[in-house]
Amino acid sequence: MDENESVGPEQSTPVQAETEVFEGFKSAGLNEIQAFRTAEAVRAQAGHNIKETLEVHQGKVDTKVDGVETRLTAKVDGVDTKVDRVETKMDGVKTELKADIAVQGAELKAITRELSFFRWLLIIVVALLALLAAIGLLPKIEQWLGWDSTPTQSVQAPAEPNPTETAVPPEADSPEQSPE
Repeated sequence: MDENESVGPEQSTPVQAETEVFEGFKSAGLNEIQAFRTAEAVRAQAGHNIKETLEVHQGKVDTKVDGVETRLTAKVDGVDTKVDRVETKMDGVKTELKADIAVQGAELKAITRELSFFRWLLIIVVALLALLAAIGLLPKIEQWLGWDSTPTQSVQAPAEPNPTETAVPPEADSPEQSPE
């Protein structure tokens, strides 16, 4: 490095200050060696003081950072706990929904089978009635079942409350007549 080259503003100020301290000690009556050693001691003391100050500040910053880290960790743990509870609740809801869907699916299948059974039963009854009507047995079935197109009450006379004559039962026809 050339002597004419500047070392930069960050180094020139301390060197210039050190030179002024050296010159001050020399003018106070110290010889060059004593002035140099005293200037060096002042510089070392200043560096030591700065180092101690920085260490104190570093300790304070570390303490603050540790406190922030502790609080942040506690908050994150709290959020993790809440997330775990929400996930547990969601799993419970999913399980309930799956169970409900399974039950509803089984009920739907049962209802479908019942409706299918009744549909086929209705088809069979309609087909049977159509078959009976086609072969002409439907009017006879109506007679056997007592289904009459005219009401019984409109054809029969009302019964008397006190019959004056005793009714004689009709004689039954014998199936075979005997020769006499």
